[in-house]
Amino acid sequence: MNRSSRNAFMLTLTIVLCFFFLFLTPTYAHKDHKQESKSKQVPRPSPQPKPNTKSKSTTSKTKPNASSPYHFVNHFCLSRRLDVKTTFCLQVLRSNSNSTTANDNQALLDIAADLAIQFGNKTVLFLKRLFKDKTTTPNLKPVIEECLSAYDGYLAQFKVLVQEAKTEAQLGSYDAELAKIEINRCVKAVTKTRNADIEAQNKIALDYAKLSQNIADSID
Repeated sequence: MNRSSRNAFMLTLTIVLCFFFLFLTPTYAHKDHKQESKSKQVPRPSPQPKPNTKSKSTTSKTKPNASSPYHFVNHFCLSRRLDVKTTFCLQVLRSNSNSTTANDNQALLDIAADLAIQFGNKTVLFLKRLFKDKTTTPNLKPVIEECLSAYDGYLAQFKVLVQEAKTEAQLGSYDAELAKIEINRCVKAVTKTRNADIEAQNKIALDYAKLSQNIADSID
């Protein structure tokens, strides 16, 4: 191949290669642009399920059972706003056999007052034993004496309540209030020398007085 022919061949090859690269370059550039665009896309969070606002609470208030032998007691304790826990009301009134035949609030008051007197008598015996106990500290004995006096007053008020409530329910409510005042004397005395046993007795005694007062107030 002479020199002029070789130059012509090289020129032709150069032109062909130029066209070849010009044709390929846009294709690769377009592919790179698409890949770059995909890499920049931010993934969208999946939609969260909507809360079910139509669902209703299945919680319902306890209702007295008409077929229960304690129907009247259940109705009183569950349907009224009391100054004691409902469980205390049910436990106390159901503990007396007369509660199965009670059909008015006067009968419930008689039951509550009778049980309060029984509890007061047991507490007096407890306090007397505690006073005589050799392990009882000297500074607790004046407290016990004050509490014995308070429980004597508590018992006296409940005995009056039983009699007066038969003719006038509001007098029974007033007697229950006086019984609470008597127990609060013991509550105040115990704060000077803490004693968990006496404090527990005081709380129950006050609950008996509160329940009796609630019953008396409900009598028309």
